[in-house]
Amino acid sequence: MLEHDNEHNTIAIYTVLSILVKMKNSLGLEAALEYIDKYLTTIEKYNPQIKDATSLAIKFISVEKIYKEAMRCEKE
Repeated sequence: MLEHDNEHNTIAIYTVLSILVKMKNSLGLEAALEYIDKYLTTIEKYNPQIKDATSLAIKFISVEKIYKEAMRCEKE
C-alpha cells in the first residue's frame, strides 16, 4: 500500500510542478510565484494546522541541499 501512496504522491507533485512550469512559460515567473503564494494562503486558511506541521518539518531541511541534488540529477 505504501508504494501505491508514493506513486500517487509522485503523480500529484509532478502534476503541480508541470502546471507551475506551464504557468511560468505562459504568464511569466511572477504569475507562477503569485499563484504559489495565493495557493498556500488558501490552504492555510482552510487547514491552519498544516502550516505549523509543515514549518516544523521543513525547519530541518536544507533547501540548498535539495537544490544541489536536483541540479546534480539534471546533469546525469
